[in-house]
Amino acid sequence: MSNITGNNRTVTSNIDGDYSRAHGRSRDRLTNNGSGDYTNFLGDSGNTIVNNGSYAYTELDASSGDSVTDNGDSDVTILYQNTGSTVTSAGNGDTAYLYGGNGNQAKVYGNDDIVEDAGNNDVVTLFQGQHNRVDVLGAGSTVVDKGTYDTVNLMGNRENAFIYGSGGTLTLEGQYDNATVYGNNVTITVDSPNDHVTLKGLHDTVIYNYPNPGPQPNPGPQPNPSPQPNPNPNPNPNPNPNPAQTYHYSDILSYLQGVASATGSQGLTQQQLSSLQSYEGQVATADGAASYLEYVTKDIVSQLAAGSSQSQVNQLIGQDLLGTNNPSISGLGGSYTTDNLPLFGTTGTPQVTDINQGGIGDCYYMAGLADIAQDEPNVIEHQFTDNGNGTYGVEFYDASGNPVYITVDSQVATNESHNLEDKWVQLDEKAFVEFQAKENEFSNQFTAINGGSDEAIRYVADKTASYFSAAYSSQANWDGSVEQTVENALANHEEVLYASFQNTKDASGKTELVADHMYSVLGVDSATGELQFRNPWGGDDSKTASAATYYDTRFEVSMDSLWSANDSGGFYVAKSVQGTGGATAAGAGLASTQVNQLIAGMASFAGDSNPGAGHVQPSMINTAELHLG
Repeated sequence: MSNITGNNRTVTSNIDGDYSRAHGRSRDRLTNNGSGDYTNFLGDSGNTIVNNGSYAYTELDASSGDSVTDNGDSDVTILYQNTGSTVTSAGNGDTAYLYGGNGNQAKVYGNDDIVEDAGNNDVVTLFQGQHNRVDVLGAGSTVVDKGTYDTVNLMGNRENAFIYGSGGTLTLEGQYDNATVYGNNVTITVDSPNDHVTLKGLHDTVIYNYPNPGPQPNPGPQPNPSPQPNPNPNPNPNPNPNPAQTYHYSDILSYLQGVASATGSQGLTQQQLSSLQSYEGQVATADGAASYLEYVTKDIVSQLAAGSSQSQVNQLIGQDLLGTNNPSISGLGGSYTTDNLPLFGTTGTPQVTDINQGGIGDCYYMAGLADIAQDEPNVIEHQFTDNGNGTYGVEFYDASGNPVYITVDSQVATNESHNLEDKWVQLDEKAFVEFQAKENEFSNQFTAINGGSDEAIRYVADKTASYFSAAYSSQANWDGSVEQTVENALANHEEVLYASFQNTKDASGKTELVADHMYSVLGVDSATGELQFRNPWGGDDSKTASAATYYDTRFEVSMDSLWSANDSGGFYVAKSVQGTGGATAAGAGLASTQVNQLIAGMASFAGDSNPGAGHVQPSMINTAELHLG
């Protein structure tokens, strides 16, 4: 027998059937390593009791702030009129009774446990176990059930239940209770019309032990007066319309985070994995197999297996739902900072002038985005899904035209303060880096996207492009069918890009074409017939005008002048309007050496060896005002 007579004592019992007692003590620690131990604390506070054996019996009477942890099996713990005490059951077949008192907690990690709560404002949490039972008799208590096949009975009033597991039962016997069910195949019995049940899982069943509060049958229109009116215009009304289940971002995030928190030290169980796979299939059925939410849910679930750790689950949630997989800015300096600006600025729509290429060698992508912003701004608007928490889903297309979704947060890379009007270009560029890493095995860093061709047309607008090169064309064809193809594309609001391999200047000495650089072709001057080029470095708005002191952001050039300059460059034209004599950018009719030359050129433009390409105005690392390339 251990009689604890002082405070701040540490007592360890290693024998079976030991009896320990303490009255009016505080901050003592008792560890029972034997089986069948009996502990009685009366009027104590802040004490800790740990039962490592089985069949332990613990009573805490009128105590406060005490903690009992049952690590063995078949333990019994009783709290009489306690306040703020905690019972943790880590074994199987345990029983916890919370009688009277206020603000106590019961935490259950094992299987086949029972919690009977007759206190008020208590919290009972069932973690990853199975077949546990909770009976709540008091008022204002909360039950959080993360296990499976559990039974929860709320018999008091104004209680709350959150059911994350599947296959269990929930009974609401009191009034003004609130229950939110995230799990699947849960049966809920409701005894009062004042209770509120929210279903966010699938295949759940609600049994009302009072007249169903659902909508009444629609009797249909009243019959017109006639000698023989139709007394039953709707012979088969549906008394319980059941609209299709829909899923929202917050629902899926909450569900998956619940799974993560319920994942134990041994990782996901096979049952948890099966529930996840079932849940993913239900999202696909409800939201569509090509939807953003179905894609990210499937991406997470498909990478999990039985035994996957809690950290693996959380990492995938972060990557696919919270946008935490930010590309590395190694070699660029600076850091990430949160950008709270509106996605599309004060105009609410993408603008060509939003594109101001930064210190990454992705002129090809920035020029393509500028084209799309002018020709099909709805494509970019559709590309983004606002999740409402500072994260966005960004849609791309793979080589087969299938949608691929990347989730990004509102972190943007910067090496000094900036003042912009929108953030969509920066987020689009960041998402493009992650897309290339995911789909095409690039490194997840900004410098990995140095160099490219028509990626924006292919991966954002979901089109292919034809490439028309002066190096592989006669002058007659260049001034004829190629020019006509370009003009037809522009007239039909299709994307056109120009890849330059020469450096040219205007009459005043300002740079126009830059070697190894991509330009947006935005239109044709109806008065002169010349093509209107835009440099993705920007400088055609108030934010960046001060940078464009040595180069022309927008200028006009004729097909003849491009030929005369011996530029050997070429046009990328959306394939839907390709003309005669063109070849796809990666297909027949275009020498592979020319494609390789273009891609290599796009990757090498960022050095000072390229006249006009080495100007740096330090500001944003990515797409704001760092003009390099």
